[in-house]
Amino acid sequence: MREIISEIAFVAFTKNGAGLAGKIRRKIGGSVFVFHRHASGDTKAFDDTGTLISALFEECRAIIFIGACGIAVRAVSPYVKSKKTDPAVIAVDEKGRYVIPLLSGHIGGANELAERIAEITGGEAVITTATDINGKFAVDVYAQKHCLAIGDFDAAKKISAALLNGEKVGFVSEIESFGVPEGLCGDTECEYGICVSEEEKKPFLHTLNLYPKNLVLGIGCRRGAASIDEAARGCAGDISRICAVVSIDLKRDEAAILNFCRANRIKFITCTAEELMNTEGDFSSSEFVKGVTGADNVCERSVVCFGAELIKKKRVCGGVTAALGKIKPPYLFGEEKV
Repeated sequence: MREIISEIAFVAFTKNGAGLAGKIRRKIGGSVFVFHRHASGDTKAFDDTGTLISALFEECRAIIFIGACGIAVRAVSPYVKSKKTDPAVIAVDEKGRYVIPLLSGHIGGANELAERIAEITGGEAVITTATDINGKFAVDVYAQKHCLAIGDFDAAKKISAALLNGEKVGFVSEIESFGVPEGLCGDTECEYGICVSEEEKKPFLHTLNLYPKNLVLGIGCRRGAASIDEAARGCAGDISRICAVVSIDLKRDEAAILNFCRANRIKFITCTAEELMNTEGDFSSSEFVKGVTGADNVCERSVVCFGAELIKKKRVCGGVTAALGKIKPPYLFGEEKV
């Protein structure tokens, strides 16, 4: 198995900026894009910032500008959509003294990535999010680290506001592996509270539901399929609860799958035909699919190969086959799983 989407992009405008980008890249990976007059070696040249950022915003999970904050803000502003889907955006000065998360600090991981970059450059991460500077529990950070989907972002804002105002916020979980986090209390008498569960529950007057991202979507499709969105939503229902999309490695460059995963910040994992055929289970079988791919079933076998329990068998929608699985807790499957 291998993960397909994990790109970090550095954007530099000067020779010094390119040098710093290369230094950071050697520690955390990614690609370095440099204004054409200063590009050299393994950097990638660009001559129009708008065209570059338009592409990177769709393709990358993090964009790191080496240069002034103003340049970064102007460059990304036309493409900002939602904290749910926007990539992490960070600005680093050419000396590496200040590392400033500008976008998607929590959900996109910009704050955490900024701190890592500051360690590399010997600089300082300039964190401005209210919960961080006040040392308060951050809902979106907790959800990100524990592979949980936020049921209602407006409710999440109310929880954060309550914490910042010094109010008690309760926490209950129907899943044993989730204990009460530091800064919250296990008191259902609180007006505001968080509930971790498989289904919507409202134990508090103002409840934020967090749901485990424990669904695995197996996909098979014809080459050049326009979209997998309808098939994915028809099979999984709540897209935010999908932790991974899995398919055969022949689909590693399939645009419809890549676009869906990028748009929804979902890992895309591929398996070889041999891995799929060595996966044990009760699967539907197609000699036609086997002749084309080397595996008699892609979507169902991919789910089980990943390590999930198959809960919905193959469904066909517009030339796309989809199957659904569920992983058991703990939900932090991490890099060792892929």
